[in-house]
Amino acid sequence: MSSEYPSLFHFSEGYLRLPVWGHIPLDSRLRSVISHPLFFRLRGIRQLSFVEYIFPGATHTRLEHSIGVFHLTRQVMQTLVQNPASESGRDLLTDETIRMLLAGALLHDMGHYPHAHLLENLKLSSQDGDGFIHHQEMAEDLLFEKRDGVSLADVLETEWQVDPKRVLSVIRGDKKMEPLGKILSGNLDPDKMDYLVRDAHHCAVPYASVDTARLIESFVFDKERSRLAITNKGIASFESLVFSKYMMTRHIYWHHTVKTFGAMMKRLVQDLMDDHILDPVTLKNLFYQSGDEQLLFRLRAETEKTGFPSLELLDGIIDRKPYKKLAVFGFTRETPNPDPDRLIQVPKGVMDHLASRFGKDLKTQDPVILAVNRLFHDPIFRKETEIDLAEKLNRKTNHRYRIRPHEVLIDSPGFHSVFEYADLMELQVYSVRDHTFRPLYHNHLTLFQPEFISGFEAFSKELQILVHPRLSHLSGELNLALPDFIG
Repeated sequence: MSSEYPSLFHFSEGYLRLPVWGHIPLDSRLRSVISHPLFFRLRGIRQLSFVEYIFPGATHTRLEHSIGVFHLTRQVMQTLVQNPASESGRDLLTDETIRMLLAGALLHDMGHYPHAHLLENLKLSSQDGDGFIHHQEMAEDLLFEKRDGVSLADVLETEWQVDPKRVLSVIRGDKKMEPLGKILSGNLDPDKMDYLVRDAHHCAVPYASVDTARLIESFVFDKERSRLAITNKGIASFESLVFSKYMMTRHIYWHHTVKTFGAMMKRLVQDLMDDHILDPVTLKNLFYQSGDEQLLFRLRAETEKTGFPSLELLDGIIDRKPYKKLAVFGFTRETPNPDPDRLIQVPKGVMDHLASRFGKDLKTQDPVILAVNRLFHDPIFRKETEIDLAEKLNRKTNHRYRIRPHEVLIDSPGFHSVFEYADLMELQVYSVRDHTFRPLYHNHLTLFQPEFISGFEAFSKELQILVHPRLSHLSGELNLALPDFIG
């Protein structure tokens, strides 16, 4: 086995110590990537953006996460090639293909920049027709950029002996070009296993207790679907992985203060462009060429002499002075007689196993749902709504507080799905007894069927109306309802 798969079983470069997984064996290929400057830049990119403002230990980076995903992917591939149940797929699992998948796992986040998930693919301003580049597209530029005469693509060709374009297809999630890239995506992917366990570790919370070793031991290669399957022995660990994603999303990734700082950052970026304080190219390059800590102070250095009112948002982010809740609206499903002023009732086909994952095209004509979704996907509309709401609040308070346009923000969560339902519907359970694959959603051993899992969705999100700290007392003076800003 070791002679057939040297990339999986031959190590000669010592060990690297990494929180959570401990000793990770090194080889020359791994060392050649992690020592390249364009990979090493990831040490300055926080894994969890503003989460460290609430959980101070969450300062871990995309670099250590990327190495962790590589480590787990190597364990997954070792399991697959040694499992007799995967024998029929051994013709696909060549050493070259495995090297390609390992490279894709290691480089999957290389295009990240500070707060990329917050800003990418959104048209934030009429001054900018392109928006912030998606981190997967940024990966292509970085993969072929040379430093000291050598690009990461060169390293992949010479040291890894793989085609960098194949690796790029894996990074982009292009399943048509690289079907086996499905091993690195979906509900069972090593990326998810690492970030859930790693994030919980650094936040010091018990929300991601996943038996990754047991789960990986249960993996079987499903050749027909070019993906991972599990045996019955892995179902409990799979359930803990799914529930961990809900718990971490609900209590960490979408913590109300994390979302507040995100709303402040988006409005700051919009105002900087709309008011011509920074042109879009200069502003975006500050993000692309900085680490998280550098970014904030570079933004301050570029803008501090302008007297720009919205710089209060930047000061609030740097000094950890978040905006305060003026009103919060929850989401619910099929609740009898829900409070229409406080609860947003989510119909079937929206944010569940019947919906498209990214929630742009909703299967409903409900005007409230459509308006809330637009607040998320259309930042220009959201900002117009914020400015309009600020003026309404001025009128409600007889202009006593002289509320300025940037002092009212809306944090709308949108209706994209946390869970990957199409992947879940495809996931198979392998029977060791009769050597057959059957869909998980037909398995009587688990309640974690798509419809059950989608029940978590509505209760993990909130819509927040936020105001500058000097206006925090207004939450007791005003009683905002949905119709006040969603007509």
